Amino acid sequence: MKRIFPAGLTCVTAIVALSLLSCASTGKKVSASVGAGAPKWIELPGAVYAYTDYIAQVGNASDKDSAELAAVQKIAALFGQDITSAGSASKRMEQAQKDGEVATVVSSSDLNQKIQQTIRQDNLIGIKIAETWLDSGRNTWYALAVLNRAEAAQIYTTMIDKNNATIKKLCATLKPVTIYTYANISFAKDIAEQNKRYINHLFVIMPETGRQKAAESITPEELSLQAHKLATEIPVYVQIENDRNKRIATSFEKTLSELGFNSTAGRNAPYTLTGSLYLAETTSAKKDVYYSEYLVQCNVRDISSQQNVCTWSLSGRDGSKSPENAENRALTSAARKIEDQFEVALLQSIKNLPQ
Repeated sequence: MKRIFPAGLTCVTAIVALSLLSCASTGKKVSASVGAGAPKWIELPGAVYAYTDYIAQVGNASDKDSAELAAVQKIAALFGQDITSAGSASKRMEQAQKDGEVATVVSSSDLNQKIQQTIRQDNLIGIKIAETWLDSGRNTWYALAVLNRAEAAQIYTTMIDKNNATIKKLCATLKPVTIYTYANISFAKDIAEQNKRYINHLFVIMPETGRQKAAESITPEELSLQAHKLATEIPVYVQIENDRNKRIATSFEKTLSELGFNSTAGRNAPYTLTGSLYLAETTSAKKDVYYSEYLVQCNVRDISSQQNVCTWSLSGRDGSKSPENAENRALTSAARKIEDQFEVALLQSIKNLPQ
């Protein structure tokens, strides 16, 4: 009986995927016979598992687990390395996956843990260890990993379709324009990023199916443009206390403007970014260096609901031989950190807004 390790299953396609994987059988047995002649698949996997139906790769090592890992790594490498966006997964995404609204790959308890811990889950869909063989003369294990193209393509297609339905639903709820509808489009973009990886995998497994799903799917880039356009209709008033030269406020306004928000709005804007700047002067023990310590705190707030959208702060210090220059360097450092870090914090907070 062939040993099969099911690959990752999706939360919404678990039943389908399990039936697919359990029904698939190549009729090949795992061989560990000592002194037997090398099986044909070691040199020519396609002679046993046709290229039109399978992706097959052979790995070898001194132990069986490492040989299996090497074989699976070769298939996973065909999908390449994906670049993931910065920031942690939002609470909204985690809940949507739990509720089955968003399809994602989950761990398979039957999969070899050494493989599972080394290779990202969505690179494991449909991969199985179909054959193993021990060359006792050389004390070398060989493993054949296979991916059934039709089975894996069906799992990816089901996930993509599920996610596209959720994206469509989110994009239909963008009026009236508020920070919450902006959160919807941002969430849709996160789902599209996930789908983009699945579509890229489909291009490797079944190129024609990959092209079809790509044509049916909205891209993260398109949703980014929609989010930016939506943000232009959301005014945000910025005010920072003790910010004499408006250097801190200007950095916040610049960050908001780059996201599309109207940061030139007056005091009656529906959203506000208010905060404060604190500066404190200290000196070195020899009193030959002056330090300016800074603390910036801010809060983005929805005026109508009195709900906090984002609360954020940063601190640090800079030094110089004159107190004036120390303060100037501190303000420059604070402004740079705002422009580098605030956007990520704001977007993460928006994604976690209650719906």
